[in-house]
Amino acid sequence: MEGKILFFFNFIKKEITINRRDKIYFLFENGERIVIEIINNPTLYCKDDLGLRYEAKERMIHEDLELFKKEKFHLWKVEKKSGTALIGGNEGAYEYSRKSELQTTIKQYADSYVKEVIIHVDNYQPNNKNAIEKG
Repeated sequence: MEGKILFFFNFIKKEITINRRDKIYFLFENGERIVIEIINNPTLYCKDDLGLRYEAKERMIHEDLELFKKEKFHLWKVEKKSGTALIGGNEGAYEYSRKSELQTTIKQYADSYVKEVIIHVDNYQPNNKNAIEKG
């Protein structure tokens, strides 16, 4: 996955488990949404006071990153391949006690990510939907 825009979703196993073929949805206040299907098996990221943390890592298109950068994030949903779902994001968690703090952090992260990629990646070619679908 080198040279690609990657989406990282870290989770604590005792709170939620994400597997291959699960989908993560992001809904924005303007009604737009992003859907990321988990293709790769999540891997152990670390162990801390909260338990085992895993990480799902998937490719993301540039337009989705721009959406995170420009629009207000509203909710996320993890839809399991079994059909069950977990919805969150309406309140911050852990270090984000208010939703506005979470929104600000997401926008700042997406903005700095785009800037860093443009500055530090030679011959950067943004991922687009067609390139990802082709593999």
